Amino acid sequence: MVKELNPEAEVVISSSDERYEIPQARRHSPERDAYELDRFCFELIEDETCFLYGDVFYTNEVMESILSTPCEGMLFWGSATSIYAVRVKRGAILRQCIEILRGKIVAREIDDAKGWQVYHLYNEMPLEGREIGGGFCIVSDETMDFNCPEDYDSFVLRHESKN
Repeated sequence: MVKELNPEAEVVISSSDERYEIPQARRHSPERDAYELDRFCFELIEDETCFLYGDVFYTNEVMESILSTPCEGMLFWGSATSIYAVRVKRGAILRQCIEILRGKIVAREIDDAKGWQVYHLYNEMPLEGREIGGGFCIVSDETMDFNCPEDYDSFVLRHESKN
């Protein structure tokens, strides 16, 4: 879908798992893989980078929004409970957030960090919880993340009932 909307985009799948090797993208084995935070592949972060979470079904409308919405620093897309994508205008900002959070993990100030902690740190909010402030685009269409098999099953049932 990304290539359909932006043929010039470089698509990289960040995973050590060779099963994710596909012709439409380049697979990259992350240099760091100790924490959840390492999903944001530090060595791949550049200006104009977009992270699309792999466990998400994206509608065309949401993907178009992710790829075309003007972004000054970082923008996040998701629901009240999940982050689906992160767009980064200036890579140095995300790298700095990751280094700060990694330092907090190493110092045992926090157990781990995910997209929510990156979002909260970037927006100068308390790291715990899932509060939404600025720079977060609420998605309210059929875009959905899958955290367990039941999520997928309910998604399939909803779409089968529409047909």
